[in-house]
Order: sequence, then C-alpha cells, then structure tokens
Amino acid sequence: MKRLLFVALLVLPLFAFAQQPVESIAMYSVVIGQDVPTEACNILKNKMRTIAAGNGYGAMNYMDRFVLSVNVDVVSNTVVPANPPKVSKKIDLTFIVGDIFENMTFASCVLSVNGVGKNDSKALISAFSSLKTNDETLGQMLSDASEKIVSFYDDETMFINKAKSLSMEGNYDEAIAYLMSIPQINEQCYRECQDYALVLYKENVNAESQSNFLSAKAEWTSDKSQNGAAKALAVLKRVDPASDYYSAALQLWDEISDKLSEDEKEAKEIAKTKYEDKQRFREGVLNACKSVGIAFGEHRPKSVTKLIRSWF
Repeated sequence: MKRLLFVALLVLPLFAFAQQPVESIAMYSVVIGQDVPTEACNILKNKMRTIAAGNGYGAMNYMDRFVLSVNVDVVSNTVVPANPPKVSKKIDLTFIVGDIFENMTFASCVLSVNGVGKNDSKALISAFSSLKTNDETLGQMLSDASEKIVSFYDDETMFINKAKSLSMEGNYDEAIAYLMSIPQINEQCYRECQDYALVLYKENVNAESQSNFLSAKAEWTSDKSQNGAAKALAVLKRVDPASDYYSAALQLWDEISDKLSEDEKEAKEIAKTKYEDKQRFREGVLNACKSVGIAFGEHRPKSVTKLIRSWF
C-alpha cells in the first residue's frame, strides 16, 4: 500500500473580530511529502480550502495553530485495458482536525475517492477532483471540531501557565507567540492571554533595556568625549521605547547631546516621538507582540511535520 501524506493548516488570525467562534479560525495549506505531482497537490489543497470556507472557517493568516490534515492511502492501483491503457486508483482520505501548539486532535473522518487517468498523475487528479466540497461527513467533522475547540478555549489558566513556564526558561518569544496564537473564541480567555503577552513583552524588554542603558551610561561616564558619546549613543538606541528605562535613556541622550552631531540629535527627536506613541497606545505594544509571534511562527521547527504524522 502506498502512503502519501498531505497537511493543510488552519491558523488563527491574530486580530480577528468574528461574529461566530469558528470564523476566528483561518486556513492555509501545506503539503507534506514529495510523491504526488504539484498539480494534483494543488487540486487537493484548493478543495480543502473550499471545504473549510464552506463550513464557516476564515481566510489564511500568519500563525499556525489549528490543522486540517489529510492522510492519503492508495488502496488499489490497477491498469485498465484500453488503447492506450489507463491507470485506475482507489484512495482512502483520512481527515483530522488538530492543534499543533497543544499536540491534540479534535475530530476525524474517512472518505474514499476513485480516479482514472492515462498515468498516475492524471489518475490522482481525477480522484481529488471528485472530492465533494459540500460532503456532509466532512461538514459534520468540522462542526464537531468547532464545538470541541470552543470548549477547549473556555479557560485561560492553562495557556497563561504554559506561557509563564516558557518565559521562566528564557523562551520569551515562544511564550509571546503562544499567547498571541490563542483564538478569539472566548473573549475573556483571548483578552487575558493578550494582556499577559503584554506583561511578558514588558518583562523581556525591561531586562534587555536595563542592560543596554547601564552599558551606555558606563561608556559615557568613562569617556565624556565625542567618541564616548558616540559609543554611548550606539547602545542607547537599543533601549526599547516600551521599557521602563526609556525615559532615563532619553535623559542620558540629553546629557550627551552637546557632543553629538546634528543628525544624531535629530535621531533623538524621532526616537522620542516613537516613545511617546508607544506610551500613548496599548495597541502599539500589542503590534510589537504580534511581530514577535509572526517572527517566531516563520521559524517554527520542522518537527511540526513529525508531530502531525504521529496523529495517523
């Protein structure tokens, strides 16, 4: 039996404001495995996008948490006598909806499709094309998954505790990405997780900014020349505007301003504006958290593929 594995990821929009819970979950497709031609893969992925959209799921976005995966088993592969001969395939499709952040599954179902073509590729295309996007079995599976997802995200305690554990290990980016991936299904859970992401972001930037501020101050204290001011400024620029040390950094910037060039003085005014903007708008820091989450998501380990395979 030839086994092929395809995976489509349902991912949460970081800042979605849907009317129904399931609309807070968005979908994009990823194919795992090299045994099926690109054209056949694309047909299957497009089918899965249509199926998810038809059952109320949203459009693609950044963070990958929810997964709609399909395991493709070629259960029979025969040559049909004809002129020219044709290939006939019977395929079992096993669908699973899961959450790769939590390594858990919510629902599954199995469908069979058949395809005939002049070669293996055309037979696969024929089989995948026959998959009905309004199939009741698939619709029921996605509905069941939605109910279980809503129930699972009913309490923020577990998610905050996991993020806290990650941050205590020094994995702030992962902790923030984890919290920002929580879907907007339960408003309290969603809001509490975003608020704690802000806390962790502040903790992280405070630690880094304190170190940079003290280094800059030491540079200036040891050498109050133009060269010393330039060295101090290079480090001061790394003090985050969202940190508790930024106002002190601006004061030090004022102190060394006599030794700075006009361009460096102008840079200070630009930095001060950014600082005031971040202090004024909570959304500015949320966007910073969002950026952390996206950056982490784009560099997720390849072990995700192995994790998804373990579900089948």
